[in-house]
Amino acid sequence: MRAPLGLAALGLVGGALLGDQVPAWLWLSAGTAGACLAILGLRRRSPASLAGLLLLALAAGGLREILASRGYAALKASCPLRAEAIETLEAEVVDRLDAGGRVRWRLALPSDGAGEITASLWGEAPGHPGERVLVTGRFRLPRAASNPGGFDSLSWARHEGVLGSLALSSVQPLGPAPGPLAALRRLRELLRLRLERILPGRDGALLGALLLGVREPLDEDLNDAFLETGTIHYLSVSGAHVVMALWVLSRLLTLCGLGVRGRSAALVLGAVAYAALTGLQAPVLRAALAAALACGAQAFGRPRAALNAVCAAAGLLVLADPGQAFRVGFQLSFLAAVGILLLAPGFKALLPSGKGRSWPVRYALDGLGVSAAAWLSALPLVACVFHLVTPGVLLTNLLVFPLVALSMAAGAAALALPALFAGLAHLALAALSAVVEACARIPGGHAYVAELPAWWVGAAYAWLLLLGWKLAWPSARPPLAGRVLTALGLLLAAAAFGRPLPVPPARAVMLDVRQGLSVLIQAPGGKTLLYDCGSYGDPQAGAREMAPALWALGVRHIDVLAISHGHDDHFNGLPALARRFSVGRIVAPRHALPLLGAGAEALASGDRLDLGGGAVAEVLHPPEDLQGDPNDASLCLRVSLPGLGSLLLTGDLEGEGTALMLASGRPAAADILLVPHHGGALGPLDALLGAVKPREAWVSAREGFPSPATIARMEAAQVRVRETWREGAVFLGEKP
Repeated sequence: MRAPLGLAALGLVGGALLGDQVPAWLWLSAGTAGACLAILGLRRRSPASLAGLLLLALAAGGLREILASRGYAALKASCPLRAEAIETLEAEVVDRLDAGGRVRWRLALPSDGAGEITASLWGEAPGHPGERVLVTGRFRLPRAASNPGGFDSLSWARHEGVLGSLALSSVQPLGPAPGPLAALRRLRELLRLRLERILPGRDGALLGALLLGVREPLDEDLNDAFLETGTIHYLSVSGAHVVMALWVLSRLLTLCGLGVRGRSAALVLGAVAYAALTGLQAPVLRAALAAALACGAQAFGRPRAALNAVCAAAGLLVLADPGQAFRVGFQLSFLAAVGILLLAPGFKALLPSGKGRSWPVRYALDGLGVSAAAWLSALPLVACVFHLVTPGVLLTNLLVFPLVALSMAAGAAALALPALFAGLAHLALAALSAVVEACARIPGGHAYVAELPAWWVGAAYAWLLLLGWKLAWPSARPPLAGRVLTALGLLLAAAAFGRPLPVPPARAVMLDVRQGLSVLIQAPGGKTLLYDCGSYGDPQAGAREMAPALWALGVRHIDVLAISHGHDDHFNGLPALARRFSVGRIVAPRHALPLLGAGAEALASGDRLDLGGGAVAEVLHPPEDLQGDPNDASLCLRVSLPGLGSLLLTGDLEGEGTALMLASGRPAAADILLVPHHGGALGPLDALLGAVKPREAWVSAREGFPSPATIARMEAAQVRVRETWREGAVFLGEKP
């Protein structure tokens, strides 16, 4: 197996990742030195030529990223939109997402090279991919992650060419946008809508993800099942989809009697068309480019070097768009493809021979080798980024792959002939969903893991590189002993998953969950209390925002999860968190217990929670028998943290509930007051402020919700007001 372009691709990707962290003059010097080494090494046929090639590719990737960064800076400087201003502009809809009662768009500005923006609006609105729209809204620049471990929109925007976001007040459709890309976007949207008409509900959403890579309409439970079985890549059009589509096309062309060159040209066109139709996503672009290079080699009578084609495709993508190197989808797609090519043949050689056996046995043995290679290649990055390990995929993939192929074939046929194939597509999709959800429930099939250090990820890929060298080039010198590699692999696994993690420092953190609430208390002894876990209209905030923040803050186990009351914006993240963390106790006021399921415990005024290390949470409200409005029956905790102070957590407490809590006579004084009901219009606050006497008031809300009168009253009482929409996560104690 030869891959002379492997080093070049590795260098280009590595150089792009380092990018402007290295000065341009140093990259130029490294590139010059690399070119000299490569030329001298070629003459002498020495390893210096390989070192020179790697150095030259690193310099090329680094300089290309620097050029891209400067281009983005120039784009920002020429942007006519003003930060925090109300802007009205015409744009083309590139993408659209409807979720949780909110519409999000990605819009391309009209001028050539003018960049893109994102936009959002609560409620229903027009504007679909491939259309022009007139929008009005407040323009904001990207900002850094608002929570520990959160999504860094600054870095994302720079690598995507996105200038900022608009909080919209109006959207007006203007008709179809011009150009072939806009036409492809409209076609993709029409196909998606047709799929949903032919197969309404979950089936149409799943088929849209499989065929077109449109995952947004898919329900979150099924999406999580694909994630936890390690088969999530089937929901984003990837190399597997391209291979299946081109295999079918190749068989049809062969039946038509087309020659080698004609068949190769048609396959190249088919790969390009499928990549364009599915939105030019990184994994399908990589696979389409690799397939085109392999078909081109076949057409001209050259040997097909699959590994070389994959590396060439990765290098071309990074040269064209260095931002690809920063996308997890690109990284996972490239790693899985290279891993399959390097490791799968060796793994299959270790398994019993399939010769002379029935085709199901041969399929299982071949599939097991491929699954093991792909899973192991992606494991370090998936564990680091998604905190997930999925050993069950080794067997699950054997069941899922044929069902995915059948679902895609039946779904594509149903697009053309719904009367004949819609029933078959429904059966295939139902079977696929049932298998994935059943496999997600297998004990030990997946596990969520704590934060992994960067050095471990680097060491794991160094080990995989040695393993690939051993399996793909067994005669390489110096010889690599299998026992040594096995021992090193076991040591790496022990270092990752068996290491004792340090106890985080004591602190309190109010996470930024927009219109919702989630406050983490970390006691001196290491125990944790999470007070509320909800976000209005976004139940997946538990998976996307709260869980990454908890991992980044060193949380592995939630000792107490306290729910203040039974409104969605205070507990709808519970299912996602319960899948990712072990939870000791779930506590809530009695009225909320039916919403939380079996195992939740009722708390009432007078109860205490011992968090260890001297930290205590006292329940001030509600009384055991309180009935009425859930807001006024919110669970109110006074948490004392030795050395840091105390917090009064009030949920959505309103006037009647506040009066009842203060009349109980229990001490309510605290250094930090969590302002009730996200800082809304609370009426008179004098009694509450007089009893609590806080030095800080914390407000968890989206912009525009807190009442100006409430904020003004806090400030008039010389209380420092801290709001999540302004500063992101709010800390008492040490920041990570």
